[in-house]
Amino acid sequence: MGVERKYQALIADTEDGKTAWDTLKANFEPSSRARLASLVDDFFSSRFDVNEETIGIYSKKIVEKNQQIKEAGFKMPDILVCFQLIRFLPPEYDNLVQILYRMKDEEFTVDNITKQLITVSGRIQLKLKDENRVQSVTDAYTAGGRNPEENRQKQKNTATKSYGSGTVMDPGKKESQDKSFCTENRGPNRLAEMKGLESSNVETVTRERPAEFLIDSAATTHICNQKDWFSNLKQIYPTEVLVGERDSSAKAVGIGDIKFTILDIKGKVEINLKNVLYVPKMRRNLICGAQIDIVGNYIEWGRDKMIIYNSRKECMFSVNRVDKLYIVYGYPTKYEAKCKEVALIPNLKLDFVHRRFCHVNIPLIQSMSKNNSVKGIEHLSKSKVENCVNCKIAKSTRSSLKKNYTYRRTTQRCLDRVHCDLWGPAPVTSIGGNRYFLSIIDDYSRKVDVYIIKSKDQVFDCFKKYLAKVERELNSKIKCMRSDNGLEFCHKEFENFLTKLGIKMERTSLYTPEQNGIAEKFNRTAMDGVRAMLHDSGLHPKFWAEALLTFVHAKNRCEHKLTSPLTPIEIWSGFKPSVRHFRIFGSLAYVHIPK
Repeated sequence: MGVERKYQALIADTEDGKTAWDTLKANFEPSSRARLASLVDDFFSSRFDVNEETIGIYSKKIVEKNQQIKEAGFKMPDILVCFQLIRFLPPEYDNLVQILYRMKDEEFTVDNITKQLITVSGRIQLKLKDENRVQSVTDAYTAGGRNPEENRQKQKNTATKSYGSGTVMDPGKKESQDKSFCTENRGPNRLAEMKGLESSNVETVTRERPAEFLIDSAATTHICNQKDWFSNLKQIYPTEVLVGERDSSAKAVGIGDIKFTILDIKGKVEINLKNVLYVPKMRRNLICGAQIDIVGNYIEWGRDKMIIYNSRKECMFSVNRVDKLYIVYGYPTKYEAKCKEVALIPNLKLDFVHRRFCHVNIPLIQSMSKNNSVKGIEHLSKSKVENCVNCKIAKSTRSSLKKNYTYRRTTQRCLDRVHCDLWGPAPVTSIGGNRYFLSIIDDYSRKVDVYIIKSKDQVFDCFKKYLAKVERELNSKIKCMRSDNGLEFCHKEFENFLTKLGIKMERTSLYTPEQNGIAEKFNRTAMDGVRAMLHDSGLHPKFWAEALLTFVHAKNRCEHKLTSPLTPIEIWSGFKPSVRHFRIFGSLAYVHIPK
């Protein structure tokens, strides 16, 4: 084993090779927390030195440090490794860093970032070494020559339509557009989706003075300064874009696609630039040479000409060299008129605003627009929203039975039908310990019988008592009983009892208590009367059962609209009742004790 003399003392007494190796590893590669802290600090302190190493060596160094941390017992998240790769890059890489930050989560990996860094690094190194090229690119951002003012003056006096043979053409001074962003045809455009150059034949093009696009191998993205050339411009947060010299920068405020037509030897060629940054203060428009390569196209230089081939090695178009620049002259497809048309729409559709306002009622929105209650809906169209399907589904309610249903008494004699319902539990237990009452109403006479009970399971016994009493009084049989679907009525014992006696059972539909409205309404009326009686008398609420029996006694001796001028008790018994014994509930009374 090749071990330096000064370290041999550590393994002098060791005969096993594995033991010796473990001893050395324990001394020089400990997995303690102190070593882990040192490795993590070393990892995040790593910086890229342009003069000492290439971007490939720097990337490999970061990966190796991450592996050492992993061997020490801690797994560094991949996203932190990616951030460290681009954390301390020189300013020349800032545009690339912006692109990397916008990559999709599944694309933001160490391998992809390393490939992008290596691809762009070569071009940046060539740019830094070639001082003449740096000067030419710097001039391109100003006027396109060594003396910008002199060149602009010469171009003003030049009137020629030929291009591509060495003559520099003036596309005209471009005015900065400062209109609102056009949101028509907006799509999910992202810098990470690097769809570079595509070509196809074009049928019609507006003939104007050609625009200039500079093919720049050092640029990291396409850049344009004309807003009306974008087909689907999307506003973004203002982002710094480094241009020319180190201290020069401009702000990108939008991103979108541009279509323009160039005249090549083979004819008209339409170029589609994807994910172009809108930088209003740029003097020149740039086509990123790296993007051409990324999408699989090929670039060939030679004899003062640049030729671009597609992935099938077919020539797309060629660009002649002008001075030290490769400038593409073309006619962009303008979309300003379309944007203006969208921006100047005078009225908002009522159904659209109705949906924006979370489907509130239409008259409210119209009133707000008329009264200028809020800003933004002043120009509301007068069209009507006749059919909002979502509102009809979500706000539908069941129509009331009162509009479509009128109860008519179809019985001909007493006990042809009785209506039953259970009320309770009462909030206060009565003096007798009761909390429920069962009401049974005869349909023909509207006579009411009430049974005060303690629990629901007493309903069946109370009904049997009622059955025996009324059939003995009237010498007649109950033919039908109507109730709701309460379990006190819908158990097997009750059903078998009614079936055995030949009594028809009528039950209400689910969620339709109106079908048992006679008993339901009496319960409500009775309890309203009970509360009024207790309040009038000043008695404790525990007297509610006594008040209820008193109310029923009086109710049976009152006219009903279906029995007028007879009272229920007269129809039931055949005798006109007397009410001379009535007293106010809660009156002071004395018990007479005979002498």
